[in-house]
Amino acid sequence: MPVFSVRGSIDSQGGFEISPEDLHHLTKVLRLKNGDTFEVVLPDGRKGEARLEEIGNHLVGKILQLGAANPERVLPLWLGVGMIRWSRLEWLVEKATELGVHRISPLHLSQGRLPKGESVSDNKIERLYKISQETLKQCERISAPVIDAPLSLEDFLRQVGLASGPGVEKFLFRERYHGARFDERLFSASTSWVFLFGPEGGFSEAELAMAESRDFESVSLGPTVLRSETAAIYACGALDMVMAKAGRLG
Repeated sequence: MPVFSVRGSIDSQGGFEISPEDLHHLTKVLRLKNGDTFEVVLPDGRKGEARLEEIGNHLVGKILQLGAANPERVLPLWLGVGMIRWSRLEWLVEKATELGVHRISPLHLSQGRLPKGESVSDNKIERLYKISQETLKQCERISAPVIDAPLSLEDFLRQVGLASGPGVEKFLFRERYHGARFDERLFSASTSWVFLFGPEGGFSEAELAMAESRDFESVSLGPTVLRSETAAIYACGALDMVMAKAGRLG
């Protein structure tokens, strides 16, 4: 059974409003009706059981019981990825949400392009957000990643520079690169990470120089050439394992 997030206020009787998307899922997909119960999670990490209740012609939720709060297991990672085919970007957002990635920035790079006829509208960005919200129900996380509208590399690097504090590690992932391997440079003592991946075809020389001038360290995932979304999730999973082993993910 999916777990539904309670985002709004809860009244003194345990009542709360259900978002239109969640109400559709509960009543049309799961076919729940007045009096049926479902699982919920609050922003503070408490999970419990709620019941659908009809008030007039309006269905709301009512908290029946809650367990102890569990801290959110967030991966302190900002992921920048060159524009790839939209269906692959949707898959990447889904998997990054499961892993608890903090922020995702699609990037307009010289080698990256969408197939003919595809564009990046506000509705498409909203769809990425909805995918992340639906994923939360399955993986039982509390918060979805921040998802940016596509940025230029210059804007991305500028925003990273403004947001980064002490202890941040910034990695530029390169294919067919014979320098340092990612696993040799990944240290659990860092406080946060920024991973930068190119699209199919990789980075231009100018883009490499721009990123490295902003303190991004070039690293390799090995000799196999991976798709951008595969490489990104591979690296996210490796970071998750390092953080978990160090006892820093709750």
